[in-house]
Amino acid sequence: MRESLLDLQQNHPQANHLRLGESSKIQDGKSRVYFLDWMRVVAIYCVVVYHVIQGLDWVGLFEQSAGAKQFIVSFRACALQIGMPMFFHISGRAQALSPAFGFRKTVVLRCQRLLLPFIASYLLLIPPWQYIDKEYDWKHPSAFHMKANPLAWLAHYYTSCDYLIYFDMARLWFLPALFAIGMLSTPLFLVAEGHGTKKGKQYWLLAFARWLAFAAWLHCGLGFTLAFAACAIIGEVSSVLLAVFMRFPPRRLELDQLEGVCRASAVRSWCALRLATLIQILANVGLVLNFEYAVIDPHRKDGGHDPRAAIPFLVLCTGFYVQGYFTQRWAEGAMTLTSATNREIPAWVHMFKLMMSFILLIVITVAHPMNDVEDGHLIYPIYSASYPLGRSFGAAYVIGTWAYIMIFVTMFEAHGNHVIN
Repeated sequence: MRESLLDLQQNHPQANHLRLGESSKIQDGKSRVYFLDWMRVVAIYCVVVYHVIQGLDWVGLFEQSAGAKQFIVSFRACALQIGMPMFFHISGRAQALSPAFGFRKTVVLRCQRLLLPFIASYLLLIPPWQYIDKEYDWKHPSAFHMKANPLAWLAHYYTSCDYLIYFDMARLWFLPALFAIGMLSTPLFLVAEGHGTKKGKQYWLLAFARWLAFAAWLHCGLGFTLAFAACAIIGEVSSVLLAVFMRFPPRRLELDQLEGVCRASAVRSWCALRLATLIQILANVGLVLNFEYAVIDPHRKDGGHDPRAAIPFLVLCTGFYVQGYFTQRWAEGAMTLTSATNREIPAWVHMFKLMMSFILLIVITVAHPMNDVEDGHLIYPIYSASYPLGRSFGAAYVIGTWAYIMIFVTMFEAHGNHVIN
């Protein structure tokens, strides 16, 4: 495979494998992957509709309709199964389409794209939301039933310790979460992209330190089981090792340039993509089977939740993000097996697609959530190993997420990878 990539680089000088820190010379309007944009739109709308339904449920809109409550729980559980996991997977794919930079420059760019918007949005959006939350009283005799003047309240809020006391990211949580996941994943991407370069050893040290620190934090710091901590990193470790032995193709090549890659190299990329995905799915299943909401977030009289209840969700989102990156990079190398331009698609690829389509339809049917969640936990995943009806529900729920991601990618890549004016 290495020889075929060298031949490709000699035949197409503009396709030389980008060194870390260089920008791509062939990215232009034609190379934009539009289907990811449309998938992101669907994921965002899925999240928005979820929160709209949540708000309407809070005000009791569905209380008077027979069966509506169960339907709403089922819808919200299904929306959670698709929305944010697919969003993080798409973000990982989008990261793979960007030029690869060193760690320091990546931190700067991610701060500009995620933390600065978070700070600006927090300053402008969160204080008014907190004002309504704390000062609204429907019994108060005023036009909008607010107990305090908004200007006076906001002036006091910005100039006192209340700004820190009432700190709440609310709906903006995903920006710092995406930043943190991106930073945690960067050492892995640097190893995969820069293995064999002068800084390769440094990247390996970063990756090993990240894996050990992450597992130790989960097990020793937060009290999760050792099996949970192991499953949190197994998928990442396998993807990095596969990328070392089954190298990524040169970045963002057009299909006619990819014709220079031999069939064996394309098959390796195709197999690496699916093997890494399978291992990541199994790791996610193991993760869900090795934590219990009843242990990390027992029922409280005040209705609150232990912050650790969000950790499985964030760990799973990290897996979706990392796998999205590796999937997109290997998919470019396997393109000659999935496009009929200048070559016929092998018969076994057609058979595999047909079989997988049938399997995925069965999976999403079986993995569809019930109109019930574990002890009120409307957070991904909605089931854990302590779910009264069985621990397998959590495993099926996560497998269903991966099935939805695969189906959406296939549909949008086939029909949504075009400019729509």
